[in-house]
Amino acid sequence: MATLLTSLNGCPATSGERKVASLFDRLLDEDYLCWFDVPLGPRGQRPDFTLLHPLRGILLLEVKDWKPGTLLQLDRKQAVIQLPSGPKRVSNPLEQVRQYCHVLAGLLQLDLLLVWQDGNHQGQLRLPWGHGVIL
Repeated sequence: MATLLTSLNGCPATSGERKVASLFDRLLDEDYLCWFDVPLGPRGQRPDFTLLHPLRGILLLEVKDWKPGTLLQLDRKQAVIQLPSGPKRVSNPLEQVRQYCHVLAGLLQLDLLLVWQDGNHQGQLRLPWGHGVIL
């Protein structure tokens, strides 16, 4: 069971985000730490989920409650989704969470204990990190 460090009670979480949190709670090992909607960096960007595992590193996830037929168009930067009010142009969620990752990596690189001090990876994080989208 993962440890969810941010409660979804009273939060404006979507049904998809609640389902994902429930899956994390049931399926992830106990050594995973999980945060929901925690602000990152000076702009306070908020990935839906931040997962931390001591051996596997950090994973940022964005959850979209898009149903089949919702996604009309997708390119590297933007998506067009169908809403009841009509089509709407939004950020590509994969690009969105990728940007969050770079913000987080930049913050973590400020801690000298978390970066390589020499060699081919000098200045880079010592822990793996990645991002993804759950539709």
